[in-house]
Order: sequence, then C-alpha cells, then structure tokens
Amino acid sequence: QREPSGGAQPPGAMQTAVVVGVGGPLMRMIVSELVAAGDVSVHAVLTTAKGASAAADAGAWPAEARGGEGEGSLFELSTIEQPQRFAVQRATAGASCVFVCLVDGYKQEACLDETTAVRWVEGAGGGSGAPASPKTPSLPFPAAEVDTKGRLVAVVTSLGTCRAGQMPYVLQNVWGQLDSWRKVEQAAVYGSQVRGYDHAIAHLGKLTPDAPLSSAAAAEGPATVTVAPGDVLGGSVSVGVAADALARLARGQLPAARNATFSLISVGGGPGLGERTRVSASVWDDQFLKCVGPEVVRIGLSADADVVTTGAWLREFARGFSKSPNTLPTATQIVPVDGGVKIVFLKSGYEYSGGFDDDDKDDSVGGGGSDELERAQRLRGQPDGALLLLAEASPVLRVRAVRADMTEGVVVKEMSETAIITRLRKELPNQLR
Repeated sequence: QREPSGGAQPPGAMQTAVVVGVGGPLMRMIVSELVAAGDVSVHAVLTTAKGASAAADAGAWPAEARGGEGEGSLFELSTIEQPQRFAVQRATAGASCVFVCLVDGYKQEACLDETTAVRWVEGAGGGSGAPASPKTPSLPFPAAEVDTKGRLVAVVTSLGTCRAGQMPYVLQNVWGQLDSWRKVEQAAVYGSQVRGYDHAIAHLGKLTPDAPLSSAAAAEGPATVTVAPGDVLGGSVSVGVAADALARLARGQLPAARNATFSLISVGGGPGLGERTRVSASVWDDQFLKCVGPEVVRIGLSADADVVTTGAWLREFARGFSKSPNTLPTATQIVPVDGGVKIVFLKSGYEYSGGFDDDDKDDSVGGGGSDELERAQRLRGQPDGALLLLAEASPVLRVRAVRADMTEGVVVKEMSETAIITRLRKELPNQLR
C-alpha cells in the first residue's frame, strides 16, 4: 500500500468532492452526507438523460442537497452524458476527491458503462491512465499538464470483479459486466502509479434499502460492518452504511483506505429489522485498519489475557521458525518489536531467476553459469517482505498478523504465511473460542 500523496489543499480549507453516477440511491445518499457535514462542496454529475430526468423529481435528492442549490451553496448538479476531451477536467478542476459510482442501485442495471467510467477516471487523474483499446476509447491525453497529486480518485464497484471466474460471480459475469468494471478499477490503480494521485477501490456488497435511522440522530451502535482488504467478502450492505463510509473517505477521515482496495458489507439495518444506528468513528477506524499492511488475520483474546505476556510469547513462538529452518518454505530472520515480533522473509537468490521459456533453454544470465551464481549470492539473505505479529490491548484484547515491508516487487509468501497462521491459531494461549 503506497503512502498517501498528501493533500493539495491547506488544512481547514473547504474540500470539493465530485460524485459521478446515474443518480441512484447511493449517489444521492453520499451527496446528502457530504452536504449535511457542511465542510465539503459537492458537485454531483449525472451521466445519463434518465438520471437527469430523475433528478428533476422533487423527491429524487435528499432535502439537504435539494435545498442547497444556488449561489454560495455547497451543492451543484449537472449532466454530462458523453464526456469529451476537456469536459471531465473542467468538471473536476480543483476537486480534492472524485467518486465514480459504477454501482448505484438495488438492481444490477443501475450502473455506469465502462467507456464513460474509464473516461471519468482518466480525466480525473489528469490524463490517460491506461492504454486504450478498441472497445474502450480512452480519454485523449490533455494538452496541458494537470497536477493531481493529493487528489483521491475512488471507484465504487461491486464484489466479485476480481473473482469473476468463481461462483456465484461467474453467473453475474455472463455478459462481461464484472470484467468491464475490473478494467475501470485497473485504470484507476494504474493511473495512480503513473500520475501520483491517490486511489481507492471500494467493493460493496449488494446494496439494500435502509431501516429508519434511530430517533437519536447522534446515536452510535455496536459494530455492524465488516471491512476486508481486497475483493474477498460476500453479502450485502445497506445504502446508508455504504454512504457513511464513502463520505468519511471523501472528508479525509479514513486515511487507511487511501491507495487501498477493500470490501465492505454490513449486518442488519434493512427494512423490518428495526431502527439502525450510525457506525461510530472508532469502529470505522478499526475496520479500515485492516487495509494497512494489509492485515492477514486478527485473533481475539480472552479477558484474562495479558498483552505484555502475549507479546513475549509471540517472540518466543517466532524463534521456533528460525531454530527449525525447514519449517517454512522461506528462510526467515526474527526481529523483536514493541508488542510482538517481526518475521522477516529472506531471499534465496533464485526467486527472480530468468528461468526457462518454451524453447527449454536456460534464459538466466550466463545460462546458469557463474554470472547467475554471483547474482544469487548477492541477493541471498536480503529482506523480502515480512509478517508482523502484534499483541494489542485496545480497542480489544487481540493478536493481529500484518504484512510489512511490502515494497514494489516483493512477492507475498502465501505458503509461509499460511503455515505461520495455522500454527499460531493452534498454539496461541487465551484465545476466544
């Protein structure tokens, strides 16, 4: 996960958010949350004439947004059906964040088409983020250089775009919808690496209507949401919960979500399930903490566990892997840290060998001779990623396993991580059962 590029606007300045979509319930709720906060100027852009017609309906937008239009207001609504060369850059000029809502309704049909979405992502990022293809015309590279460092470009998408070949998502992808959305996500990530802006890919569960908000508007309930790094969860999420998370992201309250891909689902909160309460800021912070590293697993501890003792136990636990070199596929070095231990994976020197291709000839430098051996010796023993095992007392007693030192080019050691986590779950004392 790349560090945030830093906000382009000074602290305390009015933020500007651009929200792009078809005008569905999620888009309207995001606008309502941002306008109600009073510290974000919102420009909602509808991409279809149908969306513009719906927006003309007096009941289409939340009261806070509908009543805000006019001079000096915090809300602007416009329609740009087919963004051309400079239309996107004009609409996003000075924006601190741009949200492109691929999904925006209770049905799969309420979504943004690939061509339009890619043009908005590329234009908001300051230029062409990914190579054009005949099926997806790319926004022409701007004539003038646009500095987008510090801007957040967020793609609001569906679960399953990274699992289109697995059930049940393979059924949703019969006509290539998930593949199309995946291309938009890739354009945002690639553009972020090239242009230097921040990105966020939000995989939302199936959108469901909300139950009425608790009569105590400020009431905050227990954790009813689950966030996970990547596209890994399954389930649904209420529109209010999704909008709350995305509005917090737009306002800079979830820094862990910047330059990250995450899944979001919620439990309860639908019609007929009683009043819902807002998810507290502390719960959001703890859930999105999983994106830092990212986190691999968290294991709860019983109330009688001692965090200092557990940290010492983790250090002794990790030393077992260095004492028995053949326990893991990857060589390791053990580094004690506050609250736990860092298991540093070491290169063997042959991970990135040229290897062989279809002609069965050794493509390594020197054909596997002295040059290759010298290269292996030079790389052997160098750090190649790590796994942190940390004992924590707050917000609850627990142990977290978090990836660390994941610089560009480092390959995830899945087999080693699995072996460590499996043994940790088996041997860790005072676990919650």
